[in-house]
Amino acid sequence: MPPYCSPYIYKGITRFNKNTLAETVVHMRQLIDNIPFQFSCQEPPKDETIVPRLVIGTHGLDDFVSYLRSGTPVIIPNATQYLQGYWTPQDFIDKHGQERVTLIHCETGRQKSSTVGAYFQSLLDFEASDSSEIWKLKDWPPTETFKEGFPDLFEAFRRAVPFPDICAVDGIFNLAAHFAVNGTMPDLGPKMYMANGTKIDDHHHGSTRLHLDMTDAVNILTWAAPQPDGTSGGAKWTIWPAAYRSQLRDFLATDQLIQHDLMKDGDPIHCQKYYLGPSLLARFHQRYGIRPYTIFQRVGEAIIIPAGCAHQVSNCTNAIKVACDFISVCNLPITESLADEFRQHRLQVGEGTDVLQLFTTISYAWESLHSLYRQQTQGTEEKPANLAQELQRQLKRQNKNKKGREKRKSVIKAGEYHRCASNRESDTLRYQCPLHGKWYNRSGFLDHFLALHSDRLKITPEELSQLRKTSKYSFAAFWSFFWTHTDIIDAECKVPFTIGNTY
Repeated sequence: MPPYCSPYIYKGITRFNKNTLAETVVHMRQLIDNIPFQFSCQEPPKDETIVPRLVIGTHGLDDFVSYLRSGTPVIIPNATQYLQGYWTPQDFIDKHGQERVTLIHCETGRQKSSTVGAYFQSLLDFEASDSSEIWKLKDWPPTETFKEGFPDLFEAFRRAVPFPDICAVDGIFNLAAHFAVNGTMPDLGPKMYMANGTKIDDHHHGSTRLHLDMTDAVNILTWAAPQPDGTSGGAKWTIWPAAYRSQLRDFLATDQLIQHDLMKDGDPIHCQKYYLGPSLLARFHQRYGIRPYTIFQRVGEAIIIPAGCAHQVSNCTNAIKVACDFISVCNLPITESLADEFRQHRLQVGEGTDVLQLFTTISYAWESLHSLYRQQTQGTEEKPANLAQELQRQLKRQNKNKKGREKRKSVIKAGEYHRCASNRESDTLRYQCPLHGKWYNRSGFLDHFLALHSDRLKITPEELSQLRKTSKYSFAAFWSFFWTHTDIIDAECKVPFTIGNTY
């Protein structure tokens, strides 16, 4: 959970009930109606090929959001100036050389097993590499999160990512950062992508074929082999603005040279089968009068790809990249529409899963941010660090002029202060018998004492009835009253006297 969302602000342990959901939807609509800017993708000029460059320290968050909202990709130079850790092929050979990995051939799609050491050595031996053997290692690590596989690199990336309030995995404006800690959070990265260099012509399919992502993304080139002339290597990106994905989809589905099979392959963008070489790009421009953005990414540069922007990548030289997805509010409508597109594609081709869990993510973000908003605008009393502090505070109020009962406070030894977010009735708490150590809810605890320890209770039937009513006694008041009406002393307690949750 992000540091600004303490457990007392938000605990994602329950779902909406019907009435709460209806009230929340009404409130959300009221807030959205008052938002001063439009969540829409603006159409860029059709012949726009210049990509803006934002310099860290010179351009601020507002500049970044304005481009993100318009669906314009952005280059951030010197994005690795604060990036620490090991990111070169030799570093990975030294630290992970014996690990097994699965490589994918960029042209044929066939797979083969290798080791980290063997593959990364091929990246270093760029002068002797076979130009027909173009292999890539994508989504690494494949079976665990980046944080689990490379904790040091995860932390280094988190600290160095540009515009961290939005792009970082724990950025406050990244809606995915508010996912409940005890839920199954979608893995939006970071992930690493390594590939050999490939020729950029009509006969090769690049390093990453044409596709688009539901969310915004940041991609940093951390290492690249030099070009044959000794100049800096890198990768060529071709990016279509989100506003033109309908034209791109129509072109892929109807162009005679592509001959896409809609019934077999589904959506022509989401199937990730195509790479538009120079000839196809020229045909696309001739037909629609639209030119995509063309970016040559060099070492140390970050590319920001807004949600819904179809893109393809061709490494000019062997290269290593690290990327992470994030969910911005300004592009949320695009992300939502794409979620339905991907769903229809999965149904048509009969494969794939909903990795993003968009609506679950949004509901968690709403609860988290709305709770934070209430706290900041209305002000709340600081919550105690644990239940013992809360008990002492309430006991002091109730027994202010009853000095004879002050010694009972030492009997109450409580655990962590946790309250159920959806049900604040006392039966969400559990009570442990200090004489036997068994756990009960409030009613069960009282029944247990009446059955086995009735001689220890100094309480009338009327008082017992009142103790069962949660509306009259809070959890602290209950313990204060109960322990001042028994003759149990500390020496008799076989277990520490604690209170916990019934989750």
